[in-house]
Amino acid sequence: MAFSPLRLALLTVLLLPATAWAHGGHGVDAGLLHPLTGIDHWLAALAVGLWAGAGRGPHPAFAPLAFVVVMLATATIAVGAGIPVAETGLVLSLLVLGGLLLAGRQVSSLAGILLVAAAAAFHGWAHGAEMPAGTGTGVYLAGLGVTTLGLHLGGIGLARLLSAERARWTGLPVMGTGLLLLLG
Repeated sequence: MAFSPLRLALLTVLLLPATAWAHGGHGVDAGLLHPLTGIDHWLAALAVGLWAGAGRGPHPAFAPLAFVVVMLATATIAVGAGIPVAETGLVLSLLVLGGLLLAGRQVSSLAGILLVAAAAAFHGWAHGAEMPAGTGTGVYLAGLGVTTLGLHLGGIGLARLLSAERARWTGLPVMGTGLLLLLG
């Protein structure tokens, strides 16, 4: 049986050491859960996967990988920085990612990667700055990367289940959420 990327991501999560799950708020479990604690985080990661799966940008693996690499690099810099992230950047990332989906047009690889990387930088900064005290940076970031990659893979899978037109329209609720958060 061949492993799809989604199966591989799920298997990775299931095979993480059980002891890492035993202490709430510390280690890999904090990293695994953190991207799911705010709609802006999980919706951005899902949107990247939807966009990549809809085939409007570079190779489907490039956008999710760029997002995770930039997010983890930025999170590493932000750990212990004590400087809160500009919430406006997180909201703007939803508007940009939703706009990419809604546009429904092919984007050059470079432009797509740069837009995704910019969104990832805001999210990485937030994840790093919000890392719970007493959490090991390496295991926290590993969990963060696994969950984010899982959300990307979920978006890719969803895009492949939808028609190109329906995948395109998923950008509307992403942008709508961004506007609501911006105005709220």
